[in-house]
Amino acid sequence: MNLNYLFPHAADVKTYQPGEVIFAEGAPADCLYVLLDGEVRLDSRGIEFWRVAPGEIFGEMALVDGRPRNSNAVAKAVSRVAPVDEKKFSAIVQHAPAFALMLVRTVARSLRATDETLAG
Repeated sequence: MNLNYLFPHAADVKTYQPGEVIFAEGAPADCLYVLLDGEVRLDSRGIEFWRVAPGEIFGEMALVDGRPRNSNAVAKAVSRVAPVDEKKFSAIVQHAPAFALMLVRTVARSLRATDETLAG
């Protein structure tokens, strides 16, 4: 899903180079991220568990529970990323209600992946 239209201002978007850390495990968290272009690796304790593709949300648990990050996010390619805090999330959902459904689907995907990992 192309979400670039939700972030029309350059100030809304950050660019990361390959290998650059977007957030680190244990860091304070107050926003989720939308990957507009590029590729991001998510890992915990050195074990990769997801590759984020353009149009996907990551770091969503921060918006849900506000606890420290439970993983690392590292750019694998030049990546354009839009941080979304609670205030911006509310504004986006008013403009594009489907964004809320994307968040719910992302959380559900994470829960299913955890269940599958635990099931062995």
